[in-house]
Amino acid sequence: MLFRPGSTMFLCVSIVVVGILLSGAPLRLYAESSDLVVELEVVGPRRTRETTVRRIIDLELPAPASEVDLGRVRERLVRSGLFVNEMVVELVPTESGNKRLRLELEERWTLLPLPIAGYSDGGWIAGLALIESNLWGTGTFLLSVATLRGDGAKVDSWGGTLGVSGGVLQRGQVKPSLFFSGGVGEEEYVAPNGTAYRRFRQTRLSGRLGLGYELSDTYEIGASGEVAWNEVDNDYSDSLRAPNSTLYYIQGLSLEAESRRFTSFFLAGPSASIRYRHGFPLDGAEHFDAASVRMDYTAAPFGRHKLMVAAVGNIGNEPPTQLSGLGGTGYRTLPSRGSAAPGAAAAALEYEFPVLSRSWGTFTLLGFGEGGSYKPDGEWQEFYGPGAGFRLYLARVAIPALGFNFAYNIVEGEFVGSVALGMAF
Repeated sequence: MLFRPGSTMFLCVSIVVVGILLSGAPLRLYAESSDLVVELEVVGPRRTRETTVRRIIDLELPAPASEVDLGRVRERLVRSGLFVNEMVVELVPTESGNKRLRLELEERWTLLPLPIAGYSDGGWIAGLALIESNLWGTGTFLLSVATLRGDGAKVDSWGGTLGVSGGVLQRGQVKPSLFFSGGVGEEEYVAPNGTAYRRFRQTRLSGRLGLGYELSDTYEIGASGEVAWNEVDNDYSDSLRAPNSTLYYIQGLSLEAESRRFTSFFLAGPSASIRYRHGFPLDGAEHFDAASVRMDYTAAPFGRHKLMVAAVGNIGNEPPTQLSGLGGTGYRTLPSRGSAAPGAAAAALEYEFPVLSRSWGTFTLLGFGEGGSYKPDGEWQEFYGPGAGFRLYLARVAIPALGFNFAYNIVEGEFVGSVALGMAF
């Protein structure tokens, strides 16, 4: 026998005592250190709460000055989108001989009412989006959208979305989100030549709860649960290959990776995301699976110039009621109306350079080329072409990137325009 009972008891007690001493040792070392960051000073914000700033920088104080990465603190504040990029992040001495983390911040304008208006051969659209990125100074993101569609003087559809994420809902590294959406209206899917191959009228209602977990500054995983109800109007006179009504519980999983740093007016570096959804039918329909991937790399080859390479793709067998339109980088040469497919892949090369820079922001011009293939109805269809556009990055607005894209689809010989709205990164 290797240990006698008395020896075993002594060993257990010794382990407990050593554990207590080790757990208390850092506190004694901190107290004796003259190079210790003991407090946080936030200067400038009028709306944003100090607890919100502490959550953003993700730093526990007191901490040794050698462990306080000022570059990381700055990057996290910039990525939040709540503060102007020109900020002071420094360590200053205190009267006790320790140090204080001092942040001088200027808040961005975070409440944005955005009018929605457009007209095409399919009719008109009008509405309003209200975006608040810092609700009650807590960093909570609020999105509210309401739209109307019609033809002539007749209103034939409406839709709305309401959701919140992060901020006051956040608990530690867990970032919840909650979104509801609904509406009534016509859905039309078109081939690359603009010919409709499916048309139906439906009533839709959905609610989604998402949970994101920040593994590190680079990686974040997420999970979501959604209940989606789509009832198709079987009596709609303009129906064309209308699908069946569906009721699903949809489970989603995601992994996001980003290693980019702010430079000039954008973030440079690689980023990628993988998303997967599985639909569990609640009304006897078929199960479905859908997955998507996005990868891009942004570089600053000549000072304030921006070069981006991107690749996107998705594959699945979701029903028509669950399809989302294809848009954004990679798909800007597709028809602006009704481009949806369970399978698609595209790549893009984009170059952007500033032509005007002032204290209020930066105005840029860009050129791009993109191409790919998608499967709108049975067969894969190619698309590719060049494009150009502009961006306006507003320095003191929380969602600063506004602009327009104008592309030419070489396959169909068609010009396509699209609006760009989003973060500078």
